[in-house]
Amino acid sequence: MKEIEVEVKIKEIKKLDKDGRERIEIMMIRLRSEDQKKEMMYKKKKLKGNIIWIDEDMTWKERKMKCA
Repeated sequence: MKEIEVEVKIKEIKKLDKDGRERIEIMMIRLRSEDQKKEMMYKKKKLKGNIIWIDEDMTWKERKMKCA
């Protein structure tokens, strides 16, 4: 991703649809290595103020724990 200056090798990309009601596109991207993920998660702060953001894929239980 050139926006955050990280070179990654993508294993898989999936578009997650939200019933077509929202105009926001959510993509799930699998990277080839854990090291690439760590680097991307560290540098994601460079996207602040951008329309693109990066988050961990979490289960509903993990999301509830994060918000609590």
